[in-house]
Amino acid sequence: MTPNETRLSLAAALGLLTWDARSPTLEDEIRAHSPGGVDLVVETSGAWGGLDTAARLCRTGGRVSVLGV
Repeated sequence: MTPNETRLSLAAALGLLTWDARSPTLEDEIRAHSPGGVDLVVETSGAWGGLDTAARLCRTGGRVSVLGV
């Protein structure tokens, strides 16, 4: 999930599932793919909103990894 078109294209070319972080229906799109929540979210934006979204998307017992430099 990223708002960066280049990164979305590269990830899709590698066969990864991608979501545009700018989508107003982002959470619905991800939940449609993984109804119980995802197993792992790796949050690298450093924004509070990103961490909040990561926590909402993670399944019960799942993991949120926060990385930053």
